[in-house]
Amino acid sequence: GCRANKGVKAPGAYYYETTVLEDGPVRVGWATNGASLNLGEDDLGIVFGTEDGSTRGLVTFNGDQFDFGAEVRKGDVIGCYIDFDHGVATWNCNGAEGAQPVRIPDRLLNESFFPGKFQPFSVTICFLSIQC
Repeated sequence: GCRANKGVKAPGAYYYETTVLEDGPVRVGWATNGASLNLGEDDLGIVFGTEDGSTRGLVTFNGDQFDFGAEVRKGDVIGCYIDFDHGVATWNCNGAEGAQPVRIPDRLLNESFFPGKFQPFSVTICFLSIQC
C-alpha cells in the first residue's frame, strides 16, 4: 500500500475522490503516519473497497469488515471524507452514500491522516484544494 506525503488534521473536514481504473480488489481511505501499509488491518487506518473476486463494497478498520451496501467496479468514483469535528470517516460510491459513518477513535483525533490506497490496482486521485 501507499499513502500521500501530505496529511490533514483537525479542525475541519476533508474530502478526496478516486476513480477506479481497473476491475479487481481496491481499498482507499485514510491512514495515520504510523498505520500499516496494509490499510485497514490495524486501528490506525480505515478504508473502503473490495476484496479478491468480489465487487461487494466493504469498510475495513482494525481488521474488521462492514458491508457498505454498494458494489465497486471499473470506472466508479469513490469519495473519501473525514470529519474531525464529528470524529467520523465515511465514503460514497458514484455519489451514493453507503454504510453509517465510522467513528474515529478519540485518541487519533489529533493525529494527521493521509489519503492512502492498498492493493495492486490503478486509480486516479483528485485532491481538492479547499477545506470542506
